[in-house]
Amino acid sequence: MSRNTYLKIIVSLYTKCNRSNMVVYSRLYLQFVFIANIFLCFVLGSPVHAVERVKPANGDAYAPPAAKYEVTVKRNVMIPMRDGVTLATDIYFPEGEGSQWPVLLSRTPYNKDRDSSPAEFYAGQGYVVAVQDVRGKFESGGLYTVSGGSRDDGYDTVSWLSERPWSTGKVGTYGCSYRGENQYMLMAAKHPNHVAAIAEAGGGGIGSAGEYYSYFGESAGSGVPALASGIGWFWRSGLKHPQGNKKDPNKIRDWKAVYKHLPYGETIRKFKGPQTDFDAYSRDLPTGVQWLDRHGFVRDSDTFATPALHVNSWFDFSVESVVFARDFMEEKSENEAGKNQHLIVSPAGHCDSADLRADAKVGDYPVGDARYDYYQLYLDWFNYWLKGEKNNLLAETPKVTYYVMGANEWRRAEQWPPAGTEHRTYYFTEKNADRAGHVDGSLVTAPPADPMSAGFTDFTYDPLDPSPTKGGVDCCWAGVTTPIFGSFDQSEAHARSDVLYFQSSRLADPLTIAGAVDVELHVSSDAPDTDFFVRLLTVDEEGRAFNVTDKAFRARYRDGFDQETFMEPGEVYLIKFRLPDTAIKIPVGHRFAISVTSSDFPRFARNLNTREPMIDAVKARVARNRIHHSKMHSSRIILPLLTQ
Repeated sequence: MSRNTYLKIIVSLYTKCNRSNMVVYSRLYLQFVFIANIFLCFVLGSPVHAVERVKPANGDAYAPPAAKYEVTVKRNVMIPMRDGVTLATDIYFPEGEGSQWPVLLSRTPYNKDRDSSPAEFYAGQGYVVAVQDVRGKFESGGLYTVSGGSRDDGYDTVSWLSERPWSTGKVGTYGCSYRGENQYMLMAAKHPNHVAAIAEAGGGGIGSAGEYYSYFGESAGSGVPALASGIGWFWRSGLKHPQGNKKDPNKIRDWKAVYKHLPYGETIRKFKGPQTDFDAYSRDLPTGVQWLDRHGFVRDSDTFATPALHVNSWFDFSVESVVFARDFMEEKSENEAGKNQHLIVSPAGHCDSADLRADAKVGDYPVGDARYDYYQLYLDWFNYWLKGEKNNLLAETPKVTYYVMGANEWRRAEQWPPAGTEHRTYYFTEKNADRAGHVDGSLVTAPPADPMSAGFTDFTYDPLDPSPTKGGVDCCWAGVTTPIFGSFDQSEAHARSDVLYFQSSRLADPLTIAGAVDVELHVSSDAPDTDFFVRLLTVDEEGRAFNVTDKAFRARYRDGFDQETFMEPGEVYLIKFRLPDTAIKIPVGHRFAISVTSSDFPRFARNLNTREPMIDAVKARVARNRIHHSKMHSSRIILPLLTQ
């Protein structure tokens, strides 16, 4: 029984004893609770954990706890870096007793003036909070390069903050997206005063580590440039000049023309967009290793020492990199504190977890009441590591907290995938004669047995008529009218002749997927190069097929992202890749399915099916692609299934 439970019993008995007098003496009551807490400290050896807050009755998301302190702000404090450049920083101070406070830091390219709300929240809870424009942005000095100097600038800022007379010397960091990526790079620098981090959607900071090569310009581990988010982010936020955009992307009238332009590397310049690093970065794809290592992204050789909460969502573009980061940083920790790497994954989009309501949907797919009290957890986390508050945080926070869609519930685990996960293989088969609709084949557990069966399904991919985007895992696009992230019924897409669709039989028992889905495709093509885009779907009793997770893979990188190996007509090639992690329960009577095509536009840049360099390609050709599912060449998926 927990100490909270013991305390509730004692308080209940006290209240019952006084109920006959119809009066509760508040001062005596508070004294009693105080004495009870002291007693329990001696008996049970640890203090009472913060009281769990009740979910808002109206279905709203959790609101921040009430402030304990008034807050004042010093604007544009210029903090010097090692090379003499100064970075503009707004510093929020709590007003009240005490001359020294622990410090929280967030570094942003999006204008520190827009990040006042979380800063005021933390300052109101007794922290000095520093919000900084990164190098070359807004009020800060220097030249902006995407994530340029993030590791060193973060380190120098922590040094300056920890040395102030109003600082206790302990610094924590927080923030989502780019702000989370900055934290990963800072964690790799191992500043001794950086004692805690809460990194939300920071997977873009995982550079060459684990061969993820993850950033805005590419889909991690796939070799396929993420077009809409790459152009969208660079145009909106990756400007080289600090203050603004010489052509507002909101005033672009024909975004279809923008995304269709070839070669795609010159798109921003062609449409008179701002000066950015888009072209330079894109030329370093698919690994981006020169760019990533030069600018301090996380590498395999890095080690860590800072405890961290890694927070993400199933429909964020970086979820697989964030899952990797938790394991990687725990494994590469240099101290015991650094082994405290915890993961929380919600069923939301990019940086949307704390905004989920009781009736949440991600796209059109309902996910139930996925509300979680992030505010209280974040306070508990920082209070433990920066203030020394004994709040049972580590005992009560599992290594992994994840939301299972379909079951619509939060679950806890000490590893990912969770203990008790088994991997089950499902093979592609050809279409049966009585199969109706747009179904091209089945997914079955028995491998193909007939050696005489032709065992393949063909489709034709035309880069000038690509399969349109509708949902998925992504962020940061601009000018797209169709939904580019989230879960939607894909039935309309399956009617296209260039989309293959394989589905399971109706489930006799529920099936819960938790982890990353491995894909092994045996393919051939009459083109030297093409893409294969694979999507996992959950199919309800009405036949609506909602996307769950997906990835595109470029065939020329099947032997490694550091080399190009082109295909020859008539040859069969094995392509292996992994769909991003997910967690979903598929109920009795429903199905799961896999779709295969060669495009998802404009979310991903089109493969023009030639040998040309990706960024300079302008000439397109049609590709006749084949998925094999014979005994000799058995395409398959491997699902991580919970058995407990």
